[in-house]
Amino acid sequence: MNKNKGQKLVDVRTSYSKAIYSLQAGDINSAYAEVFGLGNLMLIIFLMQHTGPIISHMSNEIANEALNFICTLLPDYDFYGICVSWIQQGMSESDDGSTGPARGAVGKCLGYRGDFT
Repeated sequence: MNKNKGQKLVDVRTSYSKAIYSLQAGDINSAYAEVFGLGNLMLIIFLMQHTGPIISHMSNEIANEALNFICTLLPDYDFYGICVSWIQQGMSESDDGSTGPARGAVGKCLGYRGDFT
């Protein structure tokens, strides 16, 4: 089932414009919240490709949502390249040495059941 089917082009354009405006203003969380709220798969992928992996600049909530979305893309080989870079950053330690919730989200995605600490 196509999750995007039936969405109005006006809604997609409006969401895209709001997301880009938020990015230009330096508000990464609002940009991602906008596209996740609409749920348009291609718009989310476009934004992820546009920004690259920026998990360290996201709130925990948005970072987890982004990584959970990446996990849904993993089975599709066409998106493997984008998935790898986001997963690599999700597995990296933050500047303060902590692993944070993003690392746990990636571990779940990959089926890892151990402790990351």
